[in-house]
Amino acid sequence: LMIRDLLSYAFPEAQVITAGNGRQAIERAFSEHPDILLLDILMPELDGFQVCKTLKQDMRTRHTPILFLTALNADSDTRIRALEAGGDGFISKPMDTAELTAQIRAMIKIRESSERQRLENDRLIELVAERTCELQKMVEDQKEVEEALQKQAAELREVNKELETFNRVAVGRELRMIELKAEVNELCRQMKQPERYVIPEESISTDDDMP
Repeated sequence: LMIRDLLSYAFPEAQVITAGNGRQAIERAFSEHPDILLLDILMPELDGFQVCKTLKQDMRTRHTPILFLTALNADSDTRIRALEAGGDGFISKPMDTAELTAQIRAMIKIRESSERQRLENDRLIELVAERTCELQKMVEDQKEVEEALQKQAAELREVNKELETFNRVAVGRELRMIELKAEVNELCRQMKQPERYVIPEESISTDDDMP
């Protein structure tokens, strides 16, 4: 009750949410998304170390600052365990209002800074993903263009082959026509020449031979 009163006094506009044990603290943290968590080390069901480790391993609460409440004479092992569990700070009991306020404000600044960094990282990841999609689309479009060009090149090769075949046939026909024309011209030339008859000398008679 005293901690709740201190928080309400130091941060009158803040909503203070409490939990009766470690398991309930985890459930409240997941459902309420607090700006900062104050954890006592000794709690029923789950101690503060277990709660802190669970929250720091979950994406929903891993960036939430956690302030451990420790005894004034807490040994170094306790503080080391708290840091290893993911704790962000300590405050000794009995708590001083000024120290509590300063610690919480510092943790809130850390959270705000982490949140801005996270948003910037998310935006950067989003921009990288968008640019990656654009590059993939460009690569796909380039691939389609290359495939279309290859297809057109293959079609042109086929057309060239057909033209070559056609040209060979056409040239062959042209040569045949020239040959036929030459044969016809030769035949016509021969037909225009006068006919010549060869008469054997024996068949020519003279006056002396007549009776």
